Amino acid sequence: MATQDRLLETINYTNFFWFNHSLINPTKSWKHLSSAAKSIFPAIGIHLNAKGKCFPSLKRLAQLSGVSEKTAWTGVHDLDFAKFGGIEIETIINRQGYSQHRYFLPQPRGILERNTAFQFFRSVIDGGNWASIGHSARALYPAIKHFSIFNIDAMEALGSKIEYRDPENFKDLYPHREFDFCVVGFPLLADFAGISIRSLGTALKELEAAHLIEEFSYEDRYSISARYDCKGFPRPEVPIYKVFIHPPCCFV
Repeated sequence: MATQDRLLETINYTNFFWFNHSLINPTKSWKHLSSAAKSIFPAIGIHLNAKGKCFPSLKRLAQLSGVSEKTAWTGVHDLDFAKFGGIEIETIINRQGYSQHRYFLPQPRGILERNTAFQFFRSVIDGGNWASIGHSARALYPAIKHFSIFNIDAMEALGSKIEYRDPENFKDLYPHREFDFCVVGFPLLADFAGISIRSLGTALKELEAAHLIEEFSYEDRYSISARYDCKGFPRPEVPIYKVFIHPPCCFV
């Protein structure tokens, strides 16, 4: 436990990039991206500076994504071909005379634009959690984040004593919440992720093993669904998942 605590202390829990919700919709291209492109896209995103630019090497992208350098190169090529999210990829020669890629990914500006995106935190990458999962799980995770919501009624039904209803408290407490809720049906998740229903179960188990999500117990689901004003939550027989803002455990 002490070793795990020391590892957690080395992880960046502050930085993130904005992942636009529109990219997950079936009309956009996430579900149609290659598995290589899906694997490295977040690893590129977490390197972006304030201007939306970054210069990670293929070796670093491969290490953070749990793939080979050849797969990382294929992912870069596929992202460039698809222009996914408006990404721009340029090959430049650095001062040492070596070629490297320079990436630019538009990021939302202002509150209104940021409401159209979700935060993909660097802790998911830094902790080795992303690299520990397979291709289907990597395809699924952004789809789950896309559908995740925060619900004060559900938190209170679970026994939370945190005063989220106070507007001033909410502004301070919301960024530090532990998890969101995902209550979307399996067929829709699989469709938005671009994976088959058959592979969905394995992908969910991998995400749970990587401490990125956790299924609520039947008792917790019953508490949530039984609450009068928890609108939008299904019967307790239907799975509900915690979607952790930051993984509580790491693999580095």
